[in-house]
Amino acid sequence: MEHGIPEALRPRLELDLSGPDGNVFAVIAAVRNAIRQLARLDVVAKEKEAEFLARMPKIGETGVTYQDVLAICREYVNLIDTSDEEEEEITDPVVEELPGGGKVYQEE
Repeated sequence: MEHGIPEALRPRLELDLSGPDGNVFAVIAAVRNAIRQLARLDVVAKEKEAEFLARMPKIGETGVTYQDVLAICREYVNLIDTSDEEEEEITDPVVEELPGGGKVYQEE
């Protein structure tokens, strides 16, 4: 079984990884919400959310880094770190606005 979401179907998820949205738990929650939104739209199977959560390391698990978690997240969404970017015009439709200012975009 292949993990993740095919690249063509991955939503764009913009987060400021250097701010509060960059907290590992906030990132996991944002990715989970993006997967859930895609499942509601029947873009991906509903089981993808459970698959994603099962792949996340357990709290206190040793040898797992923040970058490891981000790598798994990037198999499900196109994660864009906005911490060093200037404001740019996004023309893609917003699928969902997340608490704290993150946005999920559906890329074509």
